[in-house]
Amino acid sequence: MINVLKSKNEFCTGCGACRNICPHNAINMVADAEGFLVPVIDKAKCVNCGLCEKRCPVLNPQYKNELHPKCYAAMGSDELRMVSSSGGMFTLFAEEILKENGAVFGAAWQENWQIRQIKAETEAELAPLRGSKYVQGDSALSFRETKEILDSGRAVLYTGLPCQIAGLYAFLGAKDYPKLYTMEVCCHGAPSHKALTKYLKDEYGDREISKISFRDKAPFGWTTPMSIYFADGDITHIRAANDKYYAGFLPCMIMRKSCGVCKFSRMPRQADLTVGDFWGIRRVNPKWNDNKGTSFVIVNSDKGTALLEAVKPQLKLLEKVDFDDITYVNKTILHPFAQHPGRKHFYSAIDLPKPFGKLVEDALDHHYDIGIAGVWYGKNYGSVLTYFALYELLREMGKDPVFLPKPNFLWDESFNDPESMAQKFIWKHCNVLAPFERIGDYDAVNDLCDDFIVGSDVIWNYKVCGQAADMYFFLNFVRGNKRKIAYAASIGRGFHGDRAYNARAKAHLELFDAISVREAEAVEVLQQEVPEKEIVHVMDPVFVIDPQVYHEAAAESKLELKEKFIFSYLLRSGLAPKVIAGFSKMSEGKLLMCPNPNGREEDKVKFGEYLMDNMSLEDWLYCMKNCEYYIGDSYHALCFSLIFHRPFVIVFPIAVTGSSVARFSSLLKLVGLEDRLFHDFKDLNKIKAAMRKKIDWDEVERRLADKKLFSRQFLADALAKPLRQRTAAETVNDELLRQIAKLSARVEELEKNADLPPVSGEDGRSNWQKTKDYYRRYGL
Repeated sequence: MINVLKSKNEFCTGCGACRNICPHNAINMVADAEGFLVPVIDKAKCVNCGLCEKRCPVLNPQYKNELHPKCYAAMGSDELRMVSSSGGMFTLFAEEILKENGAVFGAAWQENWQIRQIKAETEAELAPLRGSKYVQGDSALSFRETKEILDSGRAVLYTGLPCQIAGLYAFLGAKDYPKLYTMEVCCHGAPSHKALTKYLKDEYGDREISKISFRDKAPFGWTTPMSIYFADGDITHIRAANDKYYAGFLPCMIMRKSCGVCKFSRMPRQADLTVGDFWGIRRVNPKWNDNKGTSFVIVNSDKGTALLEAVKPQLKLLEKVDFDDITYVNKTILHPFAQHPGRKHFYSAIDLPKPFGKLVEDALDHHYDIGIAGVWYGKNYGSVLTYFALYELLREMGKDPVFLPKPNFLWDESFNDPESMAQKFIWKHCNVLAPFERIGDYDAVNDLCDDFIVGSDVIWNYKVCGQAADMYFFLNFVRGNKRKIAYAASIGRGFHGDRAYNARAKAHLELFDAISVREAEAVEVLQQEVPEKEIVHVMDPVFVIDPQVYHEAAAESKLELKEKFIFSYLLRSGLAPKVIAGFSKMSEGKLLMCPNPNGREEDKVKFGEYLMDNMSLEDWLYCMKNCEYYIGDSYHALCFSLIFHRPFVIVFPIAVTGSSVARFSSLLKLVGLEDRLFHDFKDLNKIKAAMRKKIDWDEVERRLADKKLFSRQFLADALAKPLRQRTAAETVNDELLRQIAKLSARVEELEKNADLPPVSGEDGRSNWQKTKDYYRRYGL
């Protein structure tokens, strides 16, 4: 099954119009990872009629009501208001419809505190529909039920969220139903059922709850308390300011993604009547606020006018007000509330073993368990995936990680391009801190993260990273009261810089709590630098996590390749002609070639008709997963050949061998497939034979199992061990970091007050590129 709005899912409201309209019942509403209902299609039942998209109110919004409606302040009786959230208008409108032998639809609690739109046909059945319920519900098949009742000649009042009203009208189509009346609530945004149940479980454990009220007036009057009634008779009343659910709800942090871009939070409104709390009523007329609840009513159509006139004799208050009086506080009548920037963080961590209150607090404050320093922004599929894997590994261990941004003095700004394949993939799947603006921001991350890990890839290679980033990848910005861990760090072909660099690197390595490296030969190199530290060899994190995450990512690719194909990913474009020549002689299927994303445009000409350029990470994983076999010179393509169980041949030219070839040979030796490594294309018969040789994947997995377990345990132990005793050097380092932060803030203040542009040297380098001199000057 697939999402109905796969490419537009952030706009889907979950209204259920598509489910109700499908004539073959091929659409179901299924909870996504955040707990929100989304439509999915059963391909076995779908006949591709397209009715779901034709009637989708998000894809085809309609705005037919009054642009300048009449507005009122309204109150029902005191008795009615005490059992209502606001002024009691829903009950009065509903009772009027029931008098005509009609039916009323509204939101009601169901089993396990879910919300569903249900039907009421008697006054007694109205009670469950009363009251605000700050969680998104399921419209179920209520649109179909509504149509059946209308077709029978009876009246219906359908009440719900604006998106649900839009969904109902989209389902009904162009036909006019004179006896249909609709009422929408002024919507703040809808949290997920998953968020509510986590709150209840974490706050109240296994205690049996008999009732939940978000708007119980008994304890505090007309306001927003959280009231929990327990089966044993106990009651808990908590003001919104002190409640953890409201802490996430009120700042719009736990609402559905589409709520932040809602197409129905605007004028004209969707329903005949729009009602809600008249917040700010004291500003309009203090006499209209008796702390028992005052509603606003916006009359959007002639039907709305008729229904309001019918209940007018029963109202304690009905006074005309200006539209601006209502929208002074109730802004979602005009536009949706912006999502809180911590929303992604909250829902990305909702399945972690973290209490709801802590989850909300951390998301509001942008606080994380672990900050990951690395080159996740590198224009290299393997580099990005190795960091993605480390991120997922930490999450599997119950940690809440975040990627630290690229230091501005490393490489160039093209690596921060939000459209790069690395940035698009990582920002989509992971939490990332925004790029640093000042040198002092480095110290600030100590307040955002409990501990720090420097990740995999060649972060300790002087020429690749150290020459530009200096001590950044040795975590020189981390205070002494934080854990410092290296997982699968790589030195590539060279660790050493000049004497001063080496001395600082050694000093920082001595302050690490745990050090592991990706290549076995790096153990001896680093052990010579810091003989008192234990250096451990672990596997690249791509092997250590549940491979299901790769299958899920590959499934997000838009590629649909029907023919069998051979995939070639080349980091060295000079190999392209040789691969093509060799392939043409073997003539086994279609060849698809992916070049190095860092390659020059002229190099891509070498790939000719076989070129697969500008591939996303999802596309790359799709090709690795579905190819007949892989041929190329990429270490991580080798890794994913093993992960996806795809036959492969590695061709790594002798001219670029040296220490880096050990990555291939050591891994291939571990899995018993050394005969698949070649240095040229001289003997095509051997390459062709290797291609066709069957691989015992069970044996491969058996050989990898112990190393995976060992690698995983290393990280778990490193995260669990007590902090080291802080040294005097770290105390001095911490103070210098604070001083640099203060200086940075002062410089920013002076530049702002003077209205000066950022300073650049004559050589064109920015201040950022020069600020690393601070670190060198103080030996950081």
